Amino acid sequence: MYRSALPDPVANPESALHRQYHAGTAPLNGRTESSTDIFQTMADQGAVATAQRMLRHRLESSPRTALQLHGPQAIMQRKVALNTSLVGNNLKGLKVSSGGALGVVFIPDVVAKPEVDGQSAVDISTSINTVMGGVVDGGWSVSAPSARLAQVLEVAEIAKALNLRNQTKPGSVGDQNRVAAMVAALTTRPENVVIYEQAPGTDFVNHLADGALNNAAAKKQSKKGQPKTGSGLAQLADPGYARHLGRIAALDIFMGHRDRLHGAGNFENWMSDVRSRRLTLVDNDISNLSLANWSTHQDVQQLTNQQYPLLANTIVTEIDSLLNHQGYGGGKLGAKDLAVWQNTIRPVFQTCIEAGLQAGRLKLLQRGWGLVNALRVANSPLADRLEERLNHLHNG
Repeated sequence: MYRSALPDPVANPESALHRQYHAGTAPLNGRTESSTDIFQTMADQGAVATAQRMLRHRLESSPRTALQLHGPQAIMQRKVALNTSLVGNNLKGLKVSSGGALGVVFIPDVVAKPEVDGQSAVDISTSINTVMGGVVDGGWSVSAPSARLAQVLEVAEIAKALNLRNQTKPGSVGDQNRVAAMVAALTTRPENVVIYEQAPGTDFVNHLADGALNNAAAKKQSKKGQPKTGSGLAQLADPGYARHLGRIAALDIFMGHRDRLHGAGNFENWMSDVRSRRLTLVDNDISNLSLANWSTHQDVQQLTNQQYPLLANTIVTEIDSLLNHQGYGGGKLGAKDLAVWQNTIRPVFQTCIEAGLQAGRLKLLQRGWGLVNALRVANSPLADRLEERLNHLHNG
C-alpha cells in the first residue's frame, strides 16, 4: 500500500518539524505540536504525489479495467499477487474461512471479502498505511493489508467456483452453509467485494493460546515469572510492540473503530508475525458518526485533550478484562500466566500504551492533512469526515 511522502521528524533530519522538535518548539505535549503552519507545509509536500498514486491505483483497480498478468506463467502459478486477475487456474485452493460472521474467501496469498462499501474499505487501508507506514519501534512495524476493488468478472468467477465445489465436493471449500452464505453475498453485491493481500502471521488469539514458537524456544525460556518466547504474553511484554498498540489505539479512536483495543475490544483484529516483527491490522472500519456524535465519546475527548494516562488506563483495563474472560479471544491464559501479566508485564505495558497514544496522536497530525488532500483529489468518500476530525483533534 502507499507510504506517505510526508517527512518523519526523527527519520528525516532535514524536515522543518525535526528541527523544531529538537529545538524544543514542537514538543509531544502542549499546543505547539499542532501548529497549522508546520503541518500544512508537511501536507503540501506529500499530498500531490500521494494523490497521484491513489488515482492511478483507483484506475487500475476499477471493475472496468482489465488487470495485467505478469508474463505467460502468471495464470499457472499457485500463489497469486494482489494485481493478478482472479480467474481460471488462479482460483485453485479456494477456501471460505471458519471465523467471523461471514468470513472471507482465501485464495493463495490474497483474500476476497464482501464489504458494505468497497471503495471506502480500500481507502481505509490506504489511510492506515499512510499514517503508520515507515514507523518502526523495537523492530516492529504496523500496516494494513494492501487492497483493491475486485472486478465484477472476478467476483462471478469466484462465486461460480465456490458454488461448484460446494455442490460436487461438499466440505472441500469450507462449511457448506458458510460457503452458500458467501456465494450469496458475492453475487448480491459484487461491486463491493475487495481483494486484500493475505496478512502474515497469525491473529493475536492464537499467539495467546499457542505459547512458545517451538520446543527449542520453550526450553530456552526457563526463568520463573517470564513469558514463553514467541507467546502473546511475550509480545505484550515487548516495549516496541506495546507502544505500537498505543499508536493503533490512537488511530482507531480517530477512525471511530471500537472493535480492537478499546470499546468492545477484540483480540482477533490484528495479526502478529514474530519473525518479521510485523503487526497487521484486519477488519478495519471507520464510523459514519457526525462530528458532534463522534466527539462526545470519552476516548475521543481524552485523546483530543491529551489525557494519555487516563486513556491508557481505560485501554489496559479493557485488555485486562479480555485476558481474564472468555469472548473476543480472551480466556486463553492459565493462572500462572495471568499472574505474570498482572505482576510483571501490566505496569510497564500501561506506560508503553501511554507513550504510544502520544506518538500516535502526533503522527495523525503530521500526516493527516496530506492524507485528506490525497483522498479529496481521488474523490474518496472519507475525505470530509477525516478532515473535520483532524481539525477537532488539532484545535483541542
